[in-house]
Amino acid sequence: MLVGILIVSIATAIPTKEECRDKLDNDGDGYIDLLDGGCDNKFDNDETDCGDGVCEGGETSISCSQDCGQPDSCTDTDGGFNILLRGTAYGVENGIDYYYTDSCLSDTTLLEYYCNGVDCVNNVVNCYDYNLTLCFNGTCG
Repeated sequence: MLVGILIVSIATAIPTKEECRDKLDNDGDGYIDLLDGGCDNKFDNDETDCGDGVCEGGETSISCSQDCGQPDSCTDTDGGFNILLRGTAYGVENGIDYYYTDSCLSDTTLLEYYCNGVDCVNNVVNCYDYNLTLCFNGTCG
């Protein structure tokens, strides 16, 4: 005769409450649940409030530029590292706009700005290293 024991496991999920009724300050702005401007009702699961002037919770410069500033970016008008054309690298870094134009540091030395992804970088270039003799108006020639 076989005698067996049957073990039954019942997994129970612990219900979680929505952010707007969990009695926590989920977005770190000092307000809890329905007192938080980000909560529309007690079933709202996001206390953040894009457009309230506070970068909070899950907001980022990409998801809420109104509160967190513009995302970092870089554009170069001469197409990148190009010592034959004068260009301007411009964009946003840490919420601040910038504009850097290629320029000559001396008769033979160029300060070349270009983008590396969303970052603006620069190189000091000796025009002689590229078989060019003169730096003039932000280019080697």
